[in-house]
Amino acid sequence: MKKKTRCIKCKIDTDLDPNGFCDRCGGRNDIDPDAKFVPTEKFGKDHWSTLAYVGCRVVDNNGTLDREHMRCNADRHPGLANSANRICTWDPEHGTRLGGYFDAKDKTKLLLSDHDDWDCLDDLEAAGLIRIGGSGINPLVSLTDAGRNVEAQLRKHKSNGGMFANFGGAVDLAKAVVGQQI
Repeated sequence: MKKKTRCIKCKIDTDLDPNGFCDRCGGRNDIDPDAKFVPTEKFGKDHWSTLAYVGCRVVDNNGTLDREHMRCNADRHPGLANSANRICTWDPEHGTRLGGYFDAKDKTKLLLSDHDDWDCLDDLEAAGLIRIGGSGINPLVSLTDAGRNVEAQLRKHKSNGGMFANFGGAVDLAKAVVGQQI
């Protein structure tokens, strides 16, 4: 079922498909294209796997990340490039997959083509799940209390056979912030 609304991209009253895309220009309306961060309710496999990776690096490496394990769009983050970036350019198909990507018929509508793991870190910080310190070239990460709670639930979800891609529905950040079971 389509709903008539003003597209935030083309500024025309138009129909939006169920995923929030404009029939006229194809613009994404469920995520403001000018917004700096992806909201948690749109997180998918890449955001959740990045949170799990942060959890491992906090425990085993004092929050130091290994660039070789991070998807990096060197055009966006030249100081954080890894060895793969030195031999090939960013492929938009390696962008961040939002929630529902793997079940969608039109996957392009749930793919942020220039968004990489470093952007996912920024989204996780904006959501209050992690803190990024250190420097721009040598970032250090830590989990917030809410981040520890969500990451624990993510590990439980994975240990019970779940996948990163279908974790999002289990997250209640309001409860995570106050330390309740989620």
